[in-house]
Amino acid sequence: MSQSQSELLDARYGRAKNRRRDRVFAIVVAVVAVVGFGAWSIGYTIWQATAASATVSAYHVLSPTQTSVDLQLTRAGSQAVECDVRALAADFGVVGFKTVTFAPGPDASPSMPGILVNTTHKAVSADVKECRLK
Repeated sequence: MSQSQSELLDARYGRAKNRRRDRVFAIVVAVVAVVGFGAWSIGYTIWQATAASATVSAYHVLSPTQTSVDLQLTRAGSQAVECDVRALAADFGVVGFKTVTFAPGPDASPSMPGILVNTTHKAVSADVKECRLK
């Protein structure tokens, strides 16, 4: 089949290349991707600004059934924050758990020393599983 016959068949059955349509489609896809990424970035930034986290500044194993944990909180606002504190065994199993509440206030990084966590076995470390705004 010659090229002219192929062009006639493409024109007849609507298979002709439409470069303008392809370009518009590519531009629309690019704009949607950029707007989607921008919305995700703004949402993530807002979510991070309202998040809170805590770190264990010290812990002391008082006995096989009790561990003392000191926490340091970091929060963006002044809202109350709840944190889940865990006491861990040598195999990283959770042997103690306690939820503590930091009161609302202007201090962005309050500390809470001496949190007593009751344990089922002797703990060898402590950590904070999660903090959330209350």
